[in-house]
Amino acid sequence: MDDFDVDADVPTDRGRDVQETLETQAPANEPEIWAMAMAFLTNMQVTRPELLRAVPARWVLARAWSILGSASYVAGLYEASVPVTQIQEFWSHSWQGSPWKKALTLLVAKNGLASLVGSTLLTMLFAGLFALGWLPGYAKDLTQEDGDFLNSVWCLAVGAVSSCILALLWRPPGLVFLDRVCIDQSTRTAKCEGVLNIGAFLKNSITMVVIWDPTYVKRLWCVFELAAYLKSHEDERKGKLVVLPSLLGPCSVAFALGCCSFMAVLLIVEFASPIAGVAVLVLLGTAGFYLAAAQFREIYRDLDSMQAQMKEFEVDKAESFCCSCNHLNSKGQNILCDRELVKACIISWFGTIESFEEAVRSKVLPAMSAHLRHPFSYLSLVGVLSPLMWGTADAVAAQLRNGNEQFAAYYAINGLMWWLFGMPCLYVGWNMLVFRCRRKRAALWKDVLTNLAIMPAIAVLLCLQYGVGYVFAILTRNRVQGVCIYTAVMAVLTLVIFCRRR
Repeated sequence: MDDFDVDADVPTDRGRDVQETLETQAPANEPEIWAMAMAFLTNMQVTRPELLRAVPARWVLARAWSILGSASYVAGLYEASVPVTQIQEFWSHSWQGSPWKKALTLLVAKNGLASLVGSTLLTMLFAGLFALGWLPGYAKDLTQEDGDFLNSVWCLAVGAVSSCILALLWRPPGLVFLDRVCIDQSTRTAKCEGVLNIGAFLKNSITMVVIWDPTYVKRLWCVFELAAYLKSHEDERKGKLVVLPSLLGPCSVAFALGCCSFMAVLLIVEFASPIAGVAVLVLLGTAGFYLAAAQFREIYRDLDSMQAQMKEFEVDKAESFCCSCNHLNSKGQNILCDRELVKACIISWFGTIESFEEAVRSKVLPAMSAHLRHPFSYLSLVGVLSPLMWGTADAVAAQLRNGNEQFAAYYAINGLMWWLFGMPCLYVGWNMLVFRCRRKRAALWKDVLTNLAIMPAIAVLLCLQYGVGYVFAILTRNRVQGVCIYTAVMAVLTLVIFCRRR
């Protein structure tokens, strides 16, 4: 295998010879057919330069639900792709996975940052307009100390609405490879040539994005794509593997909804006393995290399933469409066995099937487990927790409008503390509890009860953090100084926690 030259020149006219032979020779086990197919798959060279294609990410996202839901041929898809010299991202996924979950996850991954930045700028604009008295407000006791004055919910409302609109309408830059769009499937001949070039497509891809779900490691071609990418980039630092669990999108939405409900309660509900306010806030605000608990428990169950599958991974047990249909297409014509072709390529790249299976267990499994064990990075958390900042902008604007500069400073610093440090730390503790409670219960009502039981943990951690902050305020006898010290402490704690997670 060490003597194998992956950069060996492959005559461009041989591509047509190979796929024409595959079309005219019916038996799937003819040695000359395998030799020709292997020459292209293992060399990872395109048969023709114009076959290396990509499609704008924005085009795929606009149609993600339908495009990711079926592998069947649809006229016009191939024309959306364009020839390229290098693929920025190769999107790999299982066709058996839920299309709406995959679509939502890609939407969050590609449009999340633009949505956050755009909506935040709008909230700052509305905060300024309200503080200047150019927008109407409503009267409510924020606390006993503050008295009646005009309050705002403009920032939270505008942030929530604009983030959804931007997430749906933003057009992200970049070109990506998606097999259904970038491989011509109008004829058997064209599709066959595209399949022969899959190794070349992966070699010429900078990043491989795996949209993972429990069916991914069961599919032969999914594992093959992963193996081809790892093999073609094993000596390159520029290769990058990104694993996105398909539940990441639903979890992000659930967290954002939880934060919105949390801040809505804080801004709208009239508190008779600080204690009553905290109680109402805890009971109602944390209710929005129920969906997040359910989704995260499912992610961790899927992770357990993946680890079990990959620890016992065998190429012969991976599922393949050709074997499931007895190597006959819908017209009754013989088709090549993907399994045998993939096994031949793996032997060429890794020496033996056993070596590849061991590489999957020793290298691929730890890498994917690390991604899935911590679905949210710190920056991802800051993004989904952005409603905390929008609500804070409302509170600050209300204080400025009513001439309370000291309270405005306090709310601004306190809000930033909770957004950047307090809630991310709370998430880590909550996440540990969710992980321990991930097991699926036998009865539906028990599973629902488990999700509900996790919610008080948020309340306990929230009250604990709130209490510590209150102690700092008492010790310093100054709200602003106290919250500044508490913010510094929480910043150090957050740094330690998230550095240890790496």
